[in-house]
Amino acid sequence: MNNRSIMKKALEEIGKGNELAIATIINASGSTPREAGAKMIILRQGKTYGTVGGGAMEKRIIELSLEAIEKGESQAIFLPLDTEGVDMICGGTVEVFIEVYINRPKLLVAGGGHVCYAIYNAALPLDFDIIIFDDREEFL
Repeated sequence: MNNRSIMKKALEEIGKGNELAIATIINASGSTPREAGAKMIILRQGKTYGTVGGGAMEKRIIELSLEAIEKGESQAIFLPLDTEGVDMICGGTVEVFIEVYINRPKLLVAGGGHVCYAIYNAALPLDFDIIIFDDREEFL
C-alpha cells in the first residue's frame, strides 16, 4: 500500500468508529528495512495495513502502537536495530511517530444559553467531543 492508500484506509476505519494508530518512520539512519515516510495502520484489534519494514522491528512497533492506543496517547519512539535494541542485524536506527486515533465520549448539550455555556466550559478539560444543539438561530 502506498501512503495515499494508507491514509484513505485510516479515514475509512475512523469513519467506522474503529480506534487505531498510524505508525510513521520519521527518521531512518544506517541500514534499515524502510526509509523515512513509511506508514502502517494498526487497529486496536491488532489488524494492520501497510508495512514499516517487517520482522522484529515491525513486531515491536505493533506492540508499542497497541500500548499507545490503550493509553490514548501518541508518542515518538527510537529503535536501534541491533542485538542491543530490536534483535535485528541491520544495525541502523529508526525513529517512529505513533499517532493515535481513539473515540472520545460525546457530550450532547441541549441549548445555547448561559447554563449550557457553563456546562460546555466545565466539560472542555474532560476531553469530550462536545455537540451543542439549539433551535434558536441566534445561538447557533
